[in-house]
Amino acid sequence: MKTPRQVLLDTYAPAQKQLDRIRARTLAAALGRKPALSRGLSPSILARWVWNDLILACKPAWPALAAIWVGILGLNLATPRSSGAAAHTKAPPPSQVSTGLNENRRILADLLDRPPAVIHKHSILKPRTARREPTVIC
Repeated sequence: MKTPRQVLLDTYAPAQKQLDRIRARTLAAALGRKPALSRGLSPSILARWVWNDLILACKPAWPALAAIWVGILGLNLATPRSSGAAAHTKAPPPSQVSTGLNENRRILADLLDRPPAVIHKHSILKPRTARREPTVIC
């Protein structure tokens, strides 16, 4: 059984397209614009709509945005340029890095009243277990 709403919609469904055209013409006349083509939007109409409704409609925002960019440009020009020497410095050799790390470990051990921990290279590279269990995927 149809609801009263469905009965009304079915009755007036054929007139929907004509009502849409009348509505578009009325709105266009009220807004002072030409009615849109019912065939669809051509690229020129779409471009004109984007220009008028998105670009020109935001006139107060464009000077504010321009002022922000001028401020960013001014800050960029006002900051001193680095010579780039810091970016091109070479890292110290690994032996010097490990010496520095060992020194830091020794100082930490002195502060904590513990003996310094010694890490050997071969202990880092060893596997944790001698026997590995085979992995079974079921």
